[in-house]
Amino acid sequence: MKISSAKFLKFLFVFCIILLVLVIFTVFVSNYVIVKKYTDKVEFYSNSYEIDKNLVLAIIKVESNFNKDAKSDKGAYGLMQLKLSTFDFIKEKEKLSYEPDIFNESDNIMLGCAYLRYLFTKFNTLKLVLCAYNAGEGNVAKWLSNKNYSKDGKNLDKIPFNETRNYYNKVIFYYNLYKKVVR
Repeated sequence: MKISSAKFLKFLFVFCIILLVLVIFTVFVSNYVIVKKYTDKVEFYSNSYEIDKNLVLAIIKVESNFNKDAKSDKGAYGLMQLKLSTFDFIKEKEKLSYEPDIFNESDNIMLGCAYLRYLFTKFNTLKLVLCAYNAGEGNVAKWLSNKNYSKDGKNLDKIPFNETRNYYNKVIFYYNLYKKVVR
């Protein structure tokens, strides 16, 4: 029995669509399962520090892709990629009765949420907070005082670092995604 080229192409097209759907489904499910692994801890600490849990999940996704043992070449560690200086600063502010471990999931999320709360009290807007989380408070303060980046000294009109601009866009993308899929 001979198969016509039109039937073969139709079969091949349907096969490719099914394969694509399976790949997308697998990636989505695996990401969802990974996110769910940390949702309870994120929910607890984000509630404690009055931070949207979906924002925390988005930061973890972009910073470490949910790898609790992540280490960056810039000296940041754990799920929320905290630098040791930030980790030490926030643990002192929190006056903890124990010595936290930067790679411990709970400690890293707790101090990451505490740092986000600190940044929100200092900068007030999500854009400024995310820029400060990525580029540092000092850089954001400089940008706000520069008319090339901020017309009013309160909002950023332009993010001068490509890395920080890309970081901000990625976090916002995942933040909006998690708001739709994480309950």
